[in-house]
Amino acid sequence: MPAELGADKVTFKLDGTVWLAKGTKEQKEMATFSKAATSPEFLVGLPAVAKITEVQALAFGEAIRRLAGMGTLCAMDVQSQYEGTGRMVELSRKVPTRMILTYESYTPAQIQGEAFVIPGGYRVIQK
Repeated sequence: MPAELGADKVTFKLDGTVWLAKGTKEQKEMATFSKAATSPEFLVGLPAVAKITEVQALAFGEAIRRLAGMGTLCAMDVQSQYEGTGRMVELSRKVPTRMILTYESYTPAQIQGEAFVIPGGYRVIQK
């Protein structure tokens, strides 16, 4: 994906393996999400992270958009890097980014409130 990081023109690249299961009941249950994911306005990611690494958020959104409807996402193991010149490209060469994600189960059940409780030992810092 072509991108600009400051004054540098770069290419953001994702490479790896994605496992999909076609024709599953979960694929049917995720039809609404898959339809939404095909929209050009679809964006996946945390807004705070997207502000810092917008290129990566857009690239992952594009990957999900292209995969939507092809099957239920079971797992992925992908690496990202920048190609071109500039500080971010050099940093990506020195500190490669790898994302491994595995879904163990899908459920249409509502997420319970305790899933959003901050674990013991952590605290909220207001900025």
